Amino acid sequence: MGRRSKNGRHRAKRQSPAPSDTSPSSYTMSRTRLPGGCRGSRRKRMRDGTQYHDLNVPIPRSQGTLVGLVGRLLSTGYGVLAFSHTIYGRPDAKKDQADTVLKDSIVRSAAMAAESEYGLGNQQGPTSTMLRRLNAVVEELSDIAYYSADVGGEVGDVLKSYDIVAVSPRSDATFSSACSTANRADIIMLDYTTGRLPFKLKSSAVKAASQLGIAFELC
Repeated sequence: MGRRSKNGRHRAKRQSPAPSDTSPSSYTMSRTRLPGGCRGSRRKRMRDGTQYHDLNVPIPRSQGTLVGLVGRLLSTGYGVLAFSHTIYGRPDAKKDQADTVLKDSIVRSAAMAAESEYGLGNQQGPTSTMLRRLNAVVEELSDIAYYSADVGGEVGDVLKSYDIVAVSPRSDATFSSACSTANRADIIMLDYTTGRLPFKLKSSAVKAASQLGIAFELC
């Protein structure tokens, strides 16, 4: 019952809206370019429910635990997983190639084994999508140039070996430069893990990144 007002009428009690059962996961992002036209924040409807995307899964130290990790994520509704490798500054052509960090064949084998173990696959092959992602923490302004369209050679080959490239700026200068020139990046990471961003979000920089088709991700 609501409370009675001065004129004798009952005043309805305000009710808070019911929580949604489709609230996004902590890794949801907007407009992330993915193979096959997928988008990071878009959920695909499956016959047995909703399928989510987790696009920032740290690569486990032991690849022996990969099957169990993939299985747990797939069994809770995730259908697209991106395993991330983190670097600082420019990519190293020898150490940071995607196949050096985590071979594509290993990821696919883990997905097939996990789907079989958890009863999630089918006879036509795996139903999940496994991606590899590069996270680049950039502190020096000069390193942003390695994530622009002009970069080639061995560094360019490293970037091409990943499905997703994300840049995490660490200053006003690197953020502004990433937004305007880092068009080899799919994502600019906004890292709030320390409580506040190490740079200011300027509307002009955000607009420039949007025009390049770069998405923003809250961490």
